[in-house]
Amino acid sequence: MLTTVRINLDDFEPIARESLPKGVYDYFAGGAEDEISVNDNRAAYGRIRLRPRVLVDMAERDLSTEIFGTKVSMPVLLAPTGHQMMAHPDGELATARAAAAAGTIATFGIAAHYRIDEIAAVSSGPLWFQLYSYGNQDVCERMIRRAEDAGCKALVVTVDSFYLPRRWRNVRNSFRLPAGIECRNLVGVGLHTSCWPRRWAAGTPSTPR
Repeated sequence: MLTTVRINLDDFEPIARESLPKGVYDYFAGGAEDEISVNDNRAAYGRIRLRPRVLVDMAERDLSTEIFGTKVSMPVLLAPTGHQMMAHPDGELATARAAAAAGTIATFGIAAHYRIDEIAAVSSGPLWFQLYSYGNQDVCERMIRRAEDAGCKALVVTVDSFYLPRRWRNVRNSFRLPAGIECRNLVGVGLHTSCWPRRWAAGTPSTPR
């Protein structure tokens, strides 16, 4: 039975598993091949320890900090997560609103289903833009200008996707993006807006144009 009281992130995972189609849940929860990196990442995060301070005045506590000149409420930022609309129609719009309400930075990019200007229009908080290192400099420049026009404060450059990994969960589920979903940040820049849906399941090479 699913808990009705959600007090931490772990409480949401079984709800997501039950609510989402299996292929969609596996896409979000899974990783490449035997998912060794997924497990290593979780283990590394679990080894982080907070050092307590005692016999000090704790009447006022402040987690805020500054990152590249932007003040945030806590040292936690939202990384770019692809295809959020598969989980909810609001997708990145809801994420941007939540990040602004929490007082932190959200990052969106190529695998977003809303354009960066559409996301910026609903957010009162700072945004960063994630950019793949495409070999075509004209394409990169057009996307950078679009992010700049939307008010993004920084670029998050991804350099590891020239060969897409084989994700066994996707292969077993014959995963494909739902019909009608496209990556709208690619519209008008010279790349296919379907975000390579036929390649992501099998892990075949992706050649930027």
